Amino acid sequence: MVERLREWWQTSDRQTRLIALASAAGLVIVMIALSFWATQPEWEVLYTGLSPSDSGAIVARLKQVKVPYRLSAGGSTIEVPAQNRDEMLLSLAAEGLPNQGTLGYSRLEKLGFGTTQTVEQETTRIAHEEALQNTISRLQPVAGARVHITPAIDSPFVGEKKPAKASVMVDLKPGQQLTREQIASIVFLVSRSVAGLSPENVSVVDEYANLLWDGSQASDMAPGVASNKLELERAYAETIQRQLQQQLDAVLGPGKSRLTVTAELDLDREEVNQKQIETGPDGQGTPVSETRTEETVRGAAPRGGSAAGVPTYPTAPAGAPGEYKHSSTTTNYEVGQSTIHRVKTPGKVVRMSVAAMVDASVPQEQVEKVRTFLEGAIGAEQNDPNRRFRVIVESIPFDNTLAKEAEAARKQFASRQLIDTALRYLPLAALLIVLLLLAKALRPTRVAQTPEGVVMSLPGGAVPEEGEVPGGEAGELASEAAAAMTRRAKSGEEALLEEEDVEITPIRERVDVNLESVIQLANQKPEKVAMLIKGWLAEDER
Repeated sequence: MVERLREWWQTSDRQTRLIALASAAGLVIVMIALSFWATQPEWEVLYTGLSPSDSGAIVARLKQVKVPYRLSAGGSTIEVPAQNRDEMLLSLAAEGLPNQGTLGYSRLEKLGFGTTQTVEQETTRIAHEEALQNTISRLQPVAGARVHITPAIDSPFVGEKKPAKASVMVDLKPGQQLTREQIASIVFLVSRSVAGLSPENVSVVDEYANLLWDGSQASDMAPGVASNKLELERAYAETIQRQLQQQLDAVLGPGKSRLTVTAELDLDREEVNQKQIETGPDGQGTPVSETRTEETVRGAAPRGGSAAGVPTYPTAPAGAPGEYKHSSTTTNYEVGQSTIHRVKTPGKVVRMSVAAMVDASVPQEQVEKVRTFLEGAIGAEQNDPNRRFRVIVESIPFDNTLAKEAEAARKQFASRQLIDTALRYLPLAALLIVLLLLAKALRPTRVAQTPEGVVMSLPGGAVPEEGEVPGGEAGELASEAAAAMTRRAKSGEEALLEEEDVEITPIRERVDVNLESVIQLANQKPEKVAMLIKGWLAEDER
């Protein structure tokens, strides 16, 4: 095997040797890369969103147990190999990492026998604050919280009495916001946990020093019509705002518009009892009964006058027979009556206003279409004198710094994933390239054959007989010989021309040599041509 390799090395040209050396070196590099890649673990996220203290404690523990790790997102995200993730989760949880809160009431267990009353009171207050911090931090929108309590001062003197007070600072998670109900829940949680503390004496701020509660809202949070009215109006406005924002995002694109909706609802409950009288066509109602009376009197007319003071009526002549008739009709009518009970349901929209800001990159034509859409969505009328429904749309350049930072972070994460994938498959691609180079280096070189019909001359100027065509190795040697003889003839002619000016008549040869093939062979395998010429020279000397 070694002899064959040595023979191949000696008979190979320089280009083949370089390709073979480069392929061997590449193969070694690929094998090293494959071994390195095979030993690299698959990383998975252990924790994310950690505080600096928790991140440092976890890293120290990972170093102690000699588990490899990777940090990202400014140290708030820790990655470990996939095979160690579950084990480290259980191990760190058993040790209380990451720290989900402070000591709380467990701090009281460290009080000694000789602790003074002042120290005990202060330790109890701190434990109470830490317990509230742990409770508030467990709320979904809250990442962390700090609570400070000022105990009440009880004194027999009225001027020296001071109520208990508390302040709360909440650190919200990215993209989260506390609702009015959640803020009130935090306030009432703190006020009910401290003796003598009222909601009016509690203040709440966020991490940006925005005042969320100053105590004046405590009266509004009591059950009542005013509180319910505000909550219903806010909920209705948020629903309309969310629906309109979704429509604008679908048309203009996310982040191209901002909406603010305010609504006023009529929550008054009104009951109306209405009694309606129904009459007939003549306005007298419907007859229900009728009484008719008829009276007839027959006989002679009375004689003489009448009593004093009694009016005198015309009568029949005295002594003549007479007759008297009298009739009367009484009709009873009944009037129709109906009672209507109306109840007005609360919740009617009395006023509504929509304010929209559109990015300046949106064409003005689309801004006008947005205005028309919003007016139609809330039922705004141009000829409404009271302007109960109003729409305001303004085109303003948006500050997209946060969006650009988020997009840059997303692209960075995607590029990192792409690089990890490329590095994972890079050794395989390199191995394939090395194998292709080796195959090219070890492939036998095809020697240019003498074209059909060309007769090569033999050493000494002899010409082979017809039908005797060199082939195989003999043909190759003949080609190499022809190349050598041609160069020797040219060099001899040049030497004679330099020595003396002799007229030389070119000898017409019987053969036609393909010089291009011979030159190509000499350029590709100069070693073989040199060995062949040396052999011919040795034969001539013998």
